[in-house]
Amino acid sequence: MNRRKVVVYLAGKYSGDIHENIAQARAKAIELWNIGYTVICPHLNTIHFEIDCDIEYAEYIKGDQEILRRCDAIFMLEGWEQSSGAVKEYEEAMILGVPIFYDIEGLETWYHGKPTT
Repeated sequence: MNRRKVVVYLAGKYSGDIHENIAQARAKAIELWNIGYTVICPHLNTIHFEIDCDIEYAEYIKGDQEILRRCDAIFMLEGWEQSSGAVKEYEEAMILGVPIFYDIEGLETWYHGKPTT
């Protein structure tokens, strides 16, 4: 199985120090892409939409949850517990049975245990 077929959703803080939170998410997305995963990074998908877009916060969450439904795994960024959005994404992953990871080692162990197609 080509690892790029495994789509990983990144969940973590956006609000607060937005610049730093985006930078951290971007760095992790790059790291995971370099390993060989396909990564969805909502921080970059809607970067600065809090300024540029007129939709409500709840709509972002609904959109992110829809994207998450189409992913193979979710990767929780450090500090995700302080983000109401990331907590909602975590809860959605639990409901959907999407594998949840907190570190690359766990993701890699899961990936290498998957059957090849």
